[in-house]
Amino acid sequence: MSYHQLLNQLEELGLKNMRETLPDYLDTIIKENLNFVDAFSELTTKELSFRKEERDKLRLQRSNLPFQKKVNDFDFNFQPQINKNEILDLCSLRFMDTADNILFIGNSGVGKTHLAISIALEAMEKEKSCYFALSNELVERLSKAHKRGTLESILKKYIGYDILIIDEVGYLPFSQDGANLLFQLINRRYEKKSTIITTNIPLSQWATVFKDKKLTNALIDRLIHHSKIIQINGKSYRMKDYKENKQAALTTSK
Repeated sequence: MSYHQLLNQLEELGLKNMRETLPDYLDTIIKENLNFVDAFSELTTKELSFRKEERDKLRLQRSNLPFQKKVNDFDFNFQPQINKNEILDLCSLRFMDTADNILFIGNSGVGKTHLAISIALEAMEKEKSCYFALSNELVERLSKAHKRGTLESILKKYIGYDILIIDEVGYLPFSQDGANLLFQLINRRYEKKSTIITTNIPLSQWATVFKDKKLTNALIDRLIHHSKIIQINGKSYRMKDYKENKQAALTTSK
C-alpha cells in the first residue's frame, strides 16, 4: 500500500521522472544496500536533470531558430579575416552583462546568421531566453498587431527575450510605419536587453531601407552605443558549397 501510495504522490507532485525511475531504482537500492540519503539524493538529482532537459527543449522550441549550428561548426579558415577569439569572447556572453548589441555586417552567405545562432545557443545553454526573426517578418507581425490594437502586448513579448536576433536587415526596404515600429522595439530594448542584428548593407546606407534619415540615425545611435560590430568581408559559404557539390557531381558522373 505504501509503495503504490508513494507512486501516486510522486505523480500528483509532478515528479514525473522520479515516478518513472523509482520502480527500477528500488532494485538498485536493495542490491547495493544504499542508505536513504544517498538514494534520495540520486533520485532528486535525476529529477532535476530531467527538468533541466525539458526546459532546454522548450526554450529551444520557442526560440524559432531556423537551424542549430554552434561556433565549433564555423569554418574560421574559410573566413580568416574574422577574429576567432573575438567570436569566442562573444560566446562567453560577457556582452549580455552590459546589454551590449552585436551587429554582423557582410555580404550574403558569409556566415553572419550562423554566428548569431551560435551565440544564441550558448545563451540558451545558460538558460537565457532567445528568439530569432527575419526582419521583414518581424515588422509584418508588429504591423498586424498595431492594426489589431495589440501592439503593446507583442512588444512586451519581444522586449522580454534576453537575446533577440533580427536577421537580414536590408534585404528588403520597410514601409514608413514598419520602420517606426521596429524603432520602437529597438528603443525599448536599448540598454536593457541585447539585440543581435545581421545585415548585408553598411550602416551608412541604412537610410535607403528605413526611408527616413532622422529615424535611421536614431536607430543606429541606439544600436551602436553599446555594441560589438563584426564586419565580414569574406567569400560566400553557399557559393563554396555549390562549387563543391557541382564538382562532386561531375566527378561521380565520369
